[in-house]
Amino acid sequence: DNLVVSQIAREGYGVQRVIARVNDPRNQVHFDLLGIAQTISATASILGLVEHEMPEHGLVRLFDFRREGLELVEVPIAADAPCRGKRVAALALPDGVRLVAVIRQGRPEVASDRTVIRPGDQVLAILAPGYEDALRRALLG
Repeated sequence: DNLVVSQIAREGYGVQRVIARVNDPRNQVHFDLLGIAQTISATASILGLVEHEMPEHGLVRLFDFRREGLELVEVPIAADAPCRGKRVAALALPDGVRLVAVIRQGRPEVASDRTVIRPGDQVLAILAPGYEDALRRALLG
């Protein structure tokens, strides 16, 4: 229903910006194929919240920029993480990955080459799809 209503609004009434609700995340591909890139999925949001509370998960997807082909992820840094004590410039990050911020003790800081990663940090990274494992290896081993 949401897909049909979105198409009617866009094609029939000339609505420039259509935001659709996706009830089942498996149907997201249909919205993408029809050019409805701005969607909201309660199921995907709840899944993200659950993943955020699971410390052993290692990497939490916060947001998909589907149109741009990028994702925003969060990586909690454990006390034994191999990246602890290293500067961002010293990390072996592939070209498709950029660390954008570090949240330390609840305070965000824009990441730079001089930023030192510490245990307890939450690192925010923007990356191209498919680079999750490379980021996980670089930060968590």
